[in-house]
Amino acid sequence: MSFSSSRSSGFNPFQKLTRIKLRPIAFLGMIILTALVAFEMFNFTTTEYALNDLLGNLKFAGILWSTILSIAFCGIDFAGIARLFTQIGRASCRERV
Repeated sequence: MSFSSSRSSGFNPFQKLTRIKLRPIAFLGMIILTALVAFEMFNFTTTEYALNDLLGNLKFAGILWSTILSIAFCGIDFAGIARLFTQIGRASCRERV
């Protein structure tokens, strides 16, 4: 008797995932989106920490300046990354060359 025949066919958590038909482009999009969210979270926390250390407890309308500037910097980063992945960004880069 072999090992595979002696194993019981128990619960497989990935069994339902095999039935899902996922196009490769959708899978790649999910990976890129997850990486982008992780990058922005890291970017926000490190920027806020550094600016909070630099600016201290300066507030505007009850919100720390470090938080306001961190959100602005993350928005600029996101816009730049989004431009890399869009057709408009690629077309404008070709016009400059």
